[in-house]
Amino acid sequence: MEGKPDEQIWKFALVSGFTIVTKDKDFANLSVVWGSPPKVIFLRVGNCKVSDILILLQRHAIAISDFHQSQRSVLVLTGR
Repeated sequence: MEGKPDEQIWKFALVSGFTIVTKDKDFANLSVVWGSPPKVIFLRVGNCKVSDILILLQRHAIAISDFHQSQRSVLVLTGR
């Protein structure tokens, strides 16, 4: 959904039951304003390769699973 407005991405994730995984802080802010669902995984990693993001997500697989079972709406992952 590259290039689509944030609100359109949010609504798509909401009706599809998806979690938004993003490096865009705007989605974390929307989660505070609009609540959950959808849940947001905010990646604070700066410029990096897609492979670095994959490694980050794999390294935090348990935390991500716990997050989906929780009442929290935003999970912040940092590092590479």
